[in-house]
Amino acid sequence: MKRSNQKKTTEAQSSQKENLRKPGKDLKRKDLKNVSSVSSESQCLCGKVSIDHIVEDFTNKLIKGEKITIDQILKKYPKIADKLKPLLESTQLLLQAGDQFDKQIADELKEYDEELWQELEKNILAKSVKQVQKQEALLKKKETKTLSQRFEYLILMLYVKGYHARIGESIRGITRFIKALFLLEKETDLAKLIKTYYDFVPYKIGPFDPAIYQDLKVLELAGIIKRQTYKYRKPTDDSKIERFDDVQIDEGFQFNDESTLFVLTDNGMKYAKALAKWCDQKDENILLNIRRIKTKYGSAPLKYLLKYIYENYPDYTKESEFIKDILK
Repeated sequence: MKRSNQKKTTEAQSSQKENLRKPGKDLKRKDLKNVSSVSSESQCLCGKVSIDHIVEDFTNKLIKGEKITIDQILKKYPKIADKLKPLLESTQLLLQAGDQFDKQIADELKEYDEELWQELEKNILAKSVKQVQKQEALLKKKETKTLSQRFEYLILMLYVKGYHARIGESIRGITRFIKALFLLEKETDLAKLIKTYYDFVPYKIGPFDPAIYQDLKVLELAGIIKRQTYKYRKPTDDSKIERFDDVQIDEGFQFNDESTLFVLTDNGMKYAKALAKWCDQKDENILLNIRRIKTKYGSAPLKYLLKYIYENYPDYTKESEFIKDILK
């Protein structure tokens, strides 16, 4: 009985193998080839995955900025052009709308950033003004024990005698003011008396720190200093040519016929006197060194001053093609 069952099983297996080798009674080999071809074309061109792939490829090329058109894709796949066209068109429209939206968002963010920065700057300035007023109050009460703020050097620079030997002698021009503060650090030890002095870096017209602009603005808002802008006409007197050249160079970044005079206000003079009194008690060399820098450089012709820095502090003039031009 077992042998009979084994024989039937063997015959059945042989029959299955034979059927696998033959295409069947109702299907010829060439028909199988045709079916295979149709199936392959369906998977490559008409199937959902394939269309998605084509659309995805088209999208990626547009995102990368490649020059490709819908017509090019349709010519490549003519058999499914009707299905592809609406998909490609909608994709292109979405991307274009996205670009416009991104631009709109960018413009709105830019405007928002500007408003935010203005508000932030306003808060920073307000906070800094309070710091100046606090320091001023401490001086009046004689409660301060140290020269602690960098802006106090700006006040003292405007207070001490300069080339004309006058207390409260003004400084003409932002460029000259910046360079005087730079040389105060390089040619004295005064910058070490405070935790944070100005951080000068090479720029178009030599050593520069934008924080000086901010501190001058703060002192102006606090009523400690004032600035006066004046305009020059081209002089005919040769003796005044050098001064006119100064005005053209001043403000540092463009030739112009305007300059700025920085002076202490009445309130600023009171602050400066209290500060100077403390300095005299602490170390008389503080005011002597500031006066030396102001007398030597505070009224010097800018060409001379820039040439001096160019020759003695070359690391701070490596970005200064502007200086090279004006020193020719």
